[in-house]
Amino acid sequence: MTDTSSSITIENLPLSRRRLRVQATSEEVKKTYKEAVREVNKSVTLPGFRKGKAPDKLIEEQFPQAIDKAWRDGTIQTLVRNGLKEAKATPLFNQVQKPRLNKLSLEEGAEIDVEFEVEPESPEISLEGFSFEPFEQPEEESPDEALESLRAYHGTGVPVAARPAAEGDLVELDIELLGDQPMVVSRNKAFYLHKKRVSPWLFEAILGKSLDTPFEATGENDKQFRITIRKIQQMDPHPLDEALWKKLGVESEEQFAERFQKEHERSVAEHAIQQKKHQLLNFLKEKYVVELPKGLIDYETEVILRNTVLDLLRQGVTEDWVKNHSHALRHEAEGLAAKRLEATYLILRTARERNVQVLIAELQREKIIEEMVRPVKERILLTEMTEKEKENRLYFEILTQKTLELLIQEAEKQQQK
Repeated sequence: MTDTSSSITIENLPLSRRRLRVQATSEEVKKTYKEAVREVNKSVTLPGFRKGKAPDKLIEEQFPQAIDKAWRDGTIQTLVRNGLKEAKATPLFNQVQKPRLNKLSLEEGAEIDVEFEVEPESPEISLEGFSFEPFEQPEEESPDEALESLRAYHGTGVPVAARPAAEGDLVELDIELLGDQPMVVSRNKAFYLHKKRVSPWLFEAILGKSLDTPFEATGENDKQFRITIRKIQQMDPHPLDEALWKKLGVESEEQFAERFQKEHERSVAEHAIQQKKHQLLNFLKEKYVVELPKGLIDYETEVILRNTVLDLLRQGVTEDWVKNHSHALRHEAEGLAAKRLEATYLILRTARERNVQVLIAELQREKIIEEMVRPVKERILLTEMTEKEKENRLYFEILTQKTLELLIQEAEKQQQK
């Protein structure tokens, strides 16, 4: 009895790649050969015969090369399609590498190898051994200090050039990151020069510096920056009047103080959540490995890179600058892409096991944040994405954050025991 079944093997390769080998019997290959002959027959015209009606023997004699190509292509397509279905394998982005035809014979059958990337496997995680470490709280600011800063920010600025920058000024800065991966951080961005309104290192660096005189400074994590002050304004604070309260969205100083306290409490709670997420992710990254496929990193890198470039151009950075620093920008985007993807796939299995749900209202809110609140370079969507693609990306962003918050709750309960 003739064996008419295919043989399928699938091999796991590094970085979430798979190699699928499909071997077809001579009976299966004869079928694809006959289909190739019919295909060529339909595409050619011979004297005395209607298109597609010439005898197969005559087609084989006159068009052997065309049949051979159609046979090879048809066999490969059939074996790839059937092999993926039989192996229950879904290639990433439905893309496979060009298959390799190892054998094709009417007597011996056919064999192909095809490689493709798949979605990374999410580990089954355990929080055993994890506990939260103490972290610094943001420096507190009193309602009076906040109101003073806001009065200055909304006040009238008088440009000055005869003196260096001083505390209380509103300064516009160009900031560039130096080193192996230089990039523009900001162009003509306004900062209120107050020790509680800017990073301590930036506050100290700017004090006493003059207009249009570039200088270098060391920031957090020993990063080196080049800073240029483009404008210095001495601020005449806005009077405590109805116009100020309207700008601040309140009706009185008392209401401002009440709202400030609520916002401060929210800010402190949000800071704590972010610190705990950071500690939890660092623990998981050290304990578990997620093999991210190159195609997934490349896709995410492109999203980050394009939003970064858009943000730089909006700041006034030239296209020539972007072109000259394209390698550094891509390198940074690749690093951010890997971190973002690793965070999602570390906890994806947990999200499914805990049945974490994403509501339609949450998707709608996240879309508004993405389009109107989130800084351009941190956005996760591109304008040319389909609505379905946008919805999927927002879904996974929300799912990641909700699952991390759930794990934080579990870790806190574990730590209290």
